[in-house]
Amino acid sequence: MHGIAIIDAPQHEARSGVTVSPGRNGTDIYVTDERDDRQDWAGVLAPRLAQFAAVARHEHVTRAAAELGVPQSSLSRAVVRLEEDLGVALFARHGRTVSLTPAGRDFLASVEGALEGV
Repeated sequence: MHGIAIIDAPQHEARSGVTVSPGRNGTDIYVTDERDDRQDWAGVLAPRLAQFAAVARHEHVTRAAAELGVPQSSLSRAVVRLEEDLGVALFARHGRTVSLTPAGRDFLASVEGALEGV
């Protein structure tokens, strides 16, 4: 079963106060909220997860950016930052297209469940 848990492991509090990190099993999403506002973390995390899901769905960053109404470069940076935060490659890059890695497929299953609950 996939889930979301709260832990303390600050990494990027300067950006938002909310940190995303992978679970030991590679599929759970762990969130640290330095501001201790448990209601607000979903507002910060949900857009990042939606961006990841859009890129996964389109297998193309530019098309996902068009769907989301954001610049392609911003979405590309957001995906790279998410991969860095999680410490795992979610996508394999193939020129202008991307495909999910096995870890990315597992993470997508968790993301879809998390987004349904938001």
